[in-house]
Amino acid sequence: MATLTETALLVRKLGKLAIIGIFLAVILKIIISAGISYWVITHPKPLSPPTVSFGKLPSIRFPKERGVRPQTFNLETIEGRVPEATPQARVFFISKKLPSLMASAKARQFAQRLGFKDEPTQETQTRFRFKDKDYPARTLSLDIIDNNFSLKYDLSVDPQAGEGKLLLTPEEAVSEAKSFFQGVDSLPNELATGKNSVSFFKIIGGKFEETSSLTDAQVLRVDFFKKELDGKPILPPYFDKSHFYVVIGNSQDLNKKILEAGYNNWPVEGENWATYPLKISQTTWEELKNGGGFIARLGQNKETVTIRRIYLAYYDSEETQSYLQPIFVFEGDNNFVAYVPATDPAWIE
Repeated sequence: MATLTETALLVRKLGKLAIIGIFLAVILKIIISAGISYWVITHPKPLSPPTVSFGKLPSIRFPKERGVRPQTFNLETIEGRVPEATPQARVFFISKKLPSLMASAKARQFAQRLGFKDEPTQETQTRFRFKDKDYPARTLSLDIIDNNFSLKYDLSVDPQAGEGKLLLTPEEAVSEAKSFFQGVDSLPNELATGKNSVSFFKIIGGKFEETSSLTDAQVLRVDFFKKELDGKPILPPYFDKSHFYVVIGNSQDLNKKILEAGYNNWPVEGENWATYPLKISQTTWEELKNGGGFIARLGQNKETVTIRRIYLAYYDSEETQSYLQPIFVFEGDNNFVAYVPATDPAWIE
């Protein structure tokens, strides 16, 4: 029969063995988990073939480039090379509103909310132009189908409307711009919850000239950007200048205070998409160097530009479009930005 001392020693030995066993089990679990993670990383699940459900896509139509195009492009990314990109990406369908018998009447109601009471002239089959008899400098160009519009106050007609010192803070300008769009039911959630930016302008010869000096600024421009889609930004033609914007002056008269506003929205059907193969990122780099793509922002560059960052985004055109398509974005020194279409040319008409 074991003595109390022998029993105590046995219990201690068993306790040590239990602790060692638990420790070894933890180590083994860590090793197995690390092994599984390594296997998953080194043996990724192959992507399903692109669905290309929309068939061949129309070519992206970029605006005509402004300014001189650089002749030499240098690459100095963090990776030290053109980063590899995913072999495929989603393309989203863009819905279109259909003409209705009430479109003309609704367009007039829309214009009245902005203070335009007189009958419009017809610019095209779907676009009306309104003038304000009380404020001859004000005009509104409105698409009666989708309610995309352009509001402008011509400072060459009424230069005094642009005079005065800057009164609003950037925060106040954002609030007023949102109120303006909300007043005409033109602030969808994708804009309300997206990013916005404020830039400063002075007025020279009746035109807006951007300035970084607050002391020189006479008006503020508020740009709204759509929130990301599928983890990628949605970018307008000129990168930091959206086609959803308001230019705000200093007049206490609201009809003179909103000097310019633009709204061009093509609603994306987030659940209606197809996958398409993409170009190899190195191919798009060569394309840009050889004169392809579009210079979205030249910045303070002339003949040579150094590219620092390359990534995928979606291009949101000012013109009507049927699909939201991916692009490669090249950002460089001195505020340079360029776009190159990303979809494999085999699937472009």
